Amino acid sequence: MGEEGGTKTILPNVSDLAPSRENVLQYMGRLAKLVDVEMSRVITAERLLRTIRAVGDPENVFDDRVLNHAIIEPTKYLIGLGGKRWRPSLMITMISALGRDPREFMAFVPLVESIHTGTLVVDDVEDRSPTRRNNPSVHMLYGIDTAINVGSINYFYPIQAVLNGNKNIDPNTRLKLYEVYVDTLTKAHIAQGQDIAWHSSWVKPIVDRRTVTEQQYLQMVKGKTGSVAAMGAKYAAILCGADDAVVDAFGDFATAIGAAFQIRDDINNVTIGTGKEVGEDIVEGKNSLLVIYTLQHGSKEDGDRLIEIFNMKNEEKTPELIQEAIAIINKYGAIGYAQDVAESLVTGAWSKVDKVLPDSTAKQWLHAMGEFLINREV
Repeated sequence: MGEEGGTKTILPNVSDLAPSRENVLQYMGRLAKLVDVEMSRVITAERLLRTIRAVGDPENVFDDRVLNHAIIEPTKYLIGLGGKRWRPSLMITMISALGRDPREFMAFVPLVESIHTGTLVVDDVEDRSPTRRNNPSVHMLYGIDTAINVGSINYFYPIQAVLNGNKNIDPNTRLKLYEVYVDTLTKAHIAQGQDIAWHSSWVKPIVDRRTVTEQQYLQMVKGKTGSVAAMGAKYAAILCGADDAVVDAFGDFATAIGAAFQIRDDINNVTIGTGKEVGEDIVEGKNSLLVIYTLQHGSKEDGDRLIEIFNMKNEEKTPELIQEAIAIINKYGAIGYAQDVAESLVTGAWSKVDKVLPDSTAKQWLHAMGEFLINREV
């Protein structure tokens, strides 16, 4: 990586872009192409077979066609539907901000996107969502059994494939990477359990919606959406040999962006839809910061009505009822409050990153990405 006017460049295909919130989509779009190339190298039947043999199954009696149909094709299908790839883009930018060439570690970049892909597959099964990014969900095309297995293997296989293919990683670094990986999946599954419980009919006698606090919600989104982003951020610092202060600062910043990203998703869901029907979260009965704030600050009458709508069966929630619920949320300024929380989370976490990183082009991009992701409407 070279020096230009005292600031570090990132990669050749983005060096012509000036760091700004206006250019972030273009910047991430270019990095996303690099991520997709690396993912295509990891997600293959041949690589899967090599990994199987490397972890102790010497009998090569697997059929490539079966592995392709059962694992590779469904995974590639979902990856092919697109996505911002902001998590690996954040990781690439952090590596550059630490003064290293991201191309040294590009093999590790797909890991966070692979885990994210797995969560999407399983999420759609759990939410009974027929579509993902305006296309059929994986379980609609390949079946629920295949989808669950595909989701699970995307949690585990890519890290085995990458680490087995990088024997030059020293044992201490390898241990740190595995520890972050296990911590990430544990946090993500605990948070997903919280989210499911809050909108599942069986838990209603145990947990009233009014008892779910803002702090509990933030804990959930930090685990569900923030932990995978934090994994990539911590990997960037660990691979570059940074000290614990940088690892923690990067992890906290990525966690905050992930939480804010989810809050922004909640906002967009009741305003513009963003690839889903407007109000789909209401149909699914999902708790959000918007709902929690409204129940805490609205009248008892409006709160009771909102809970009544949320607790109805999905098929009973007509467009009119969804709009009624959105109107109650809007009545108490929940959208503005949620946006303020998102911005506060990222601003606070950025102050830590600002202290541990010297000024550079990559650092400017990090800040611009944070600003964009908490204000996006796409």
